[in-house]
Amino acid sequence: MKIKYDIISRGIMEVEIDEKKMIITGEVILEPPSFYANINSVNKFEPPYDDLAISDDLKFKIIKAIVLESYKNENVRIFFN
Repeated sequence: MKIKYDIISRGIMEVEIDEKKMIITGEVILEPPSFYANINSVNKFEPPYDDLAISDDLKFKIIKAIVLESYKNENVRIFFN
């Protein structure tokens, strides 16, 4: 699974998973630099892939990949709640 993300505002993270985009809501915390993502917002891809179902297994894999990728990034950690 190829994944990359970008925090585009204080409350939105855009995630790209194998060329499919997803918007995840959350909240930026400045000290320490982190993004607390809403686990319930991992529920659909953006068009034209919005008709693809996201199983619980895929949801877990996406969350795990984002968190692991954030540990490679020294600037901002991603947490899900």
